[in-house]
Amino acid sequence: MKNLIIVVSIACASIAGAWVALAGPKSAQTERVRWQPTLLVQLGVEDLDRAIAFYTDTLGFSLQERNDQLRWARIDVGIRGVTIGLGVVDEAGGSGTASFNIGVTDIDHARATLESKGVEFLGPTLRIPGVVELADFHDPDGNMIRLAGHASGYGDPE
Repeated sequence: MKNLIIVVSIACASIAGAWVALAGPKSAQTERVRWQPTLLVQLGVEDLDRAIAFYTDTLGFSLQERNDQLRWARIDVGIRGVTIGLGVVDEAGGSGTASFNIGVTDIDHARATLESKGVEFLGPTLRIPGVVELADFHDPDGNMIRLAGHASGYGDPE
């Protein structure tokens, strides 16, 4: 039994020593990451032209950059520091577990406008009174997008 306690003690000491070595000096543990005010939502698409047309012509965003050699494009959504990256993949289809919400001032108008352009929503608009209104749809590659209509003033600069 005494040998077992010694072996366990040595193993615990080894694990603790490895943890300290991996964690680095104390200052590195407490220092905060300095984020840049940017966010790129990267989406896998099968047809770059089709995806660009959807995000520009259908949703009304702007093409900021296109690189045919990389089979990639960046879409400007009109929010400073926020863009959508479209990258060609062999099989797109969205994960179904992640979506991004696009804020709109009038969800009924936005929905009707997009439906007139062929967008098919995944059901009725979900309305949570006094909080938010939500309407989900997919892009042509199956990536989930959600319109989010908030109360007046939501998201305005302070």
